[in-house]
Amino acid sequence: MLRIAVVAGAAVMLMGASLGSAQADEAKADAGVTIEVFDTGRMVAPKQWKTVQPKISMIQYEFSAAATDQDETARITMMSATGSIEANIERWKGQFRLAGDEAFKTETETVAGHTVHIVDLVGTFKETMGGPFAGGRVVEREDYAMVGSIVVDSKDRKFFIKMTGPAAVVKANRDAFVAMLKGLEKK
Repeated sequence: MLRIAVVAGAAVMLMGASLGSAQADEAKADAGVTIEVFDTGRMVAPKQWKTVQPKISMIQYEFSAAATDQDETARITMMSATGSIEANIERWKGQFRLAGDEAFKTETETVAGHTVHIVDLVGTFKETMGGPFAGGRVVEREDYAMVGSIVVDSKDRKFFIKMTGPAAVVKANRDAFVAMLKGLEKK
């Protein structure tokens, strides 16, 4: 089971004993939300992402991200799930009418003993209102993007992270998304 722990307060209290007040305030500002990936790893969500209440119960953690020059936000969801890597990537791909040959990319690497699959999609997002399993109507959102990741641990458990939203917002937050993944630490 995944757990989320806000470690900023405890870290700042410990650091505050040995650092000056200004340094402790800076450390608190730099702390993000720590995401536990099963019992095998942890990563820290970018501090600029805002924690929000998950829209549906199967989502374990949800964030909102903005770009500095945009009023719109992207939705970031995190959850454990099952199914094959390929089937999930194909499902994500099917949620888009892709915007050309370069609109779908994948990469895979190993980080802290976990296999990390990263998927990038750009085009028209076919959002199912109420979620993919609710049978709701589809709203097409032009100029959208998704960067998704499937993190697989040594026990073959899968942790899914997706950021979906206006292409400009996703693009502005992609580096932070990838840095979070590459900052995954083994427990």
